[in-house]
Amino acid sequence: MQYLIDLTWNLFETCNLKVLDQCNMEPKVLDQCNMEPKVLDQCNMEPKVLDQCNMEPKVLDQCNMEPKVLDQCNMEPKVLDQCNMEPKVLDQCNMEPKVLDQCNMEPKVL
Repeated sequence: MQYLIDLTWNLFETCNLKVLDQCNMEPKVLDQCNMEPKVLDQCNMEPKVLDQCNMEPKVLDQCNMEPKVLDQCNMEPKVLDQCNMEPKVLDQCNMEPKVLDQCNMEPKVL
């Protein structure tokens, strides 16, 4: 498990600057979780998700996530069902294998 965490942090060091233009995120957030603009556009989180991620609805609607929120945000399988994330994003955010399975991701992603 520690290996996965270390690997994840290595992946987080890359940053897609285009995301900054399309979504009001701080650079530190992008470093921690390199989400593609397309994913952010498709991501419509429900109130249940807001409770799990300690975010206010307004924040999620604007895609304006603070670093502290991303650190605390451990998404459950049902969250992923409500949010169409691409395999690349799931991999970089260190999702559990069973989460990927429930998102209909292929084993290659793991």
